[in-house]
Amino acid sequence: MTNYKIKKPVLSIYMPVFNAAPYLVQSIESILNQTLKNFEFIIIDDASTDSSWKIIKSFARRDPRIRACPLQISCPYGRRRYFHIRQT
Repeated sequence: MTNYKIKKPVLSIYMPVFNAAPYLVQSIESILNQTLKNFEFIIIDDASTDSSWKIIKSFARRDPRIRACPLQISCPYGRRRYFHIRQT
């Protein structure tokens, strides 16, 4: 587990995911390895049918900056954004 002490994030990063398992590890690591460390990383899984959710949960357990949010059914982009806004 990464030991980051985040008081109030200065930045929120939002990543919608749908069946992106082949690219997900690299994408998440790219965000986590930025020089700015004081951020929250909200990952919304849009009812993926591959292993995306397992990968997201694995990262979320190790890094407290990640907020993993699963959607039970796939929804249009506008609704995903609305869901994201409600999560912040």
